[in-house]
Amino acid sequence: MTESLAPFVPIAAASVSALVAALVAWITTRRTLRAEVERLRLAVQQKLLEQLVAARLAVYPELYAMLSELPKAARGTLSSPGVLRELLAKVNAWDSKHAILLGPDATNVCYAFRQTLADAGRGADEVDDTRLADLFRRAELLELALRSDLGIYGVELAQAPAALRTPFVDRY
Repeated sequence: MTESLAPFVPIAAASVSALVAALVAWITTRRTLRAEVERLRLAVQQKLLEQLVAARLAVYPELYAMLSELPKAARGTLSSPGVLRELLAKVNAWDSKHAILLGPDATNVCYAFRQTLADAGRGADEVDDTRLADLFRRAELLELALRSDLGIYGVELAQAPAALRTPFVDRY
């Protein structure tokens, strides 16, 4: 009986060898393709980030300049709500044109700043110190958010898709 199986041993060995070779080739090809897809994904993200930062660099300085005028105006006529309403009109106009470029955190911070600015500018007489302090704090947070969007404090790329979720904005 062993003599009758003898011709099949080389065939079985060759079949097993071919099967192992095919499996190794499949695993290697799969890993290579995954690595290539990941490399392409990162290249696309890098290109999009470069374009986004360039677009932000073109428009963020305008808003940043408005924010930097706020403490300077505090020494002068900021106690007048009319000055705050003028600033709100400028910030709202900027927001209408360029808010699409804001990152998720900067979007929420900008919204909070605009709300605080609107609240401070609603009065008919002078703006109280508590509202001014809150307004300055919101302006500082917006300046920090703009700098972060531009990568001034470093760039942190999200590796996990879940990390790309934007924070919840409960109202506009």
